[in-house]
Amino acid sequence: MASSFPAGRLAPVNARVLIDGPSELVFDYAIPAGLDVRPGCRVRIPLRRKSATGTVLATVEPEQADFALRELESLIDPEPLITPVLLRTAEWIANYYGTSIESVIRSVLPEGVRSEEN
Repeated sequence: MASSFPAGRLAPVNARVLIDGPSELVFDYAIPAGLDVRPGCRVRIPLRRKSATGTVLATVEPEQADFALRELESLIDPEPLITPVLLRTAEWIANYYGTSIESVIRSVLPEGVRSEEN
């Protein structure tokens, strides 16, 4: 039986995205076919009626839900700007010091890199 999933992908996968901004918002988005999304990638996402940017924290298996997830709009950078080791370190720092992952990511990726123009 032929698979309807893109080559190299065995099952549908979602991206858990940390939204850029003052609060620590994390949402899951469906990854469209043909988009090579990995943890640490910067992505453009639909948020309410606008586009926003965020950082992929992880790829996760879809959960059963009565609604469809919105899809990522695009990759901002073709390669992850945060390596998996750096991402795990940022998560550890946030947990250990009781701060948000967003504030740690801001320290790892300065504003010039995180700005929408890049």
